[in-house]
Amino acid sequence: MTVLDLENSKPFEQITYNDLLGCNEWRDKRKEILKRDFSRCNKCRKSMTVKLWLGPKEHINIIDDDSQNYKLTGRNLNESVNLEVHHSYYIVNCFPWNYPNESLLTVCRDCHQKIHDECKIPIWDENMANKMKFGECERCLGKGYISQYHYFQNGRCFKCGGSGHNIPFEYKKEL
Repeated sequence: MTVLDLENSKPFEQITYNDLLGCNEWRDKRKEILKRDFSRCNKCRKSMTVKLWLGPKEHINIIDDDSQNYKLTGRNLNESVNLEVHHSYYIVNCFPWNYPNESLLTVCRDCHQKIHDECKIPIWDENMANKMKFGECERCLGKGYISQYHYFQNGRCFKCGGSGHNIPFEYKKEL
């Protein structure tokens, strides 16, 4: 779904930041950042892998190489490595794909969680002139993730969009 499809399917006041993370524009930006970072976590250096099931007790992990070609990494590995794109800061009402590439970082799910656990991610006003302060999200307690929901979108908190804060979002049509 493109942002235009989203605009045609929902009233602007009902569009959330999470809706934007499902748009093709974000998926394209995410793919660009993953490619730039060679589909490796910038913290622990793990490569993105996908589990390919061969049967009830056997599977192989493969490196997801641009979703076209797959390279075998080994047999019977316990879990796949999911990569995410971390925003090093947030800008109030900024579309997720409108951040400069240097502010985006490829990290695995575990390292992303660790970043949000250990660091306060700065939030800027729309002009990037002033740092803003917002309360922590009461659903995820400021973590951005809810670990017991790890199986769905890696546990990203839908209330705060993974930011860990109660950042107000007002959808404004892109120019």
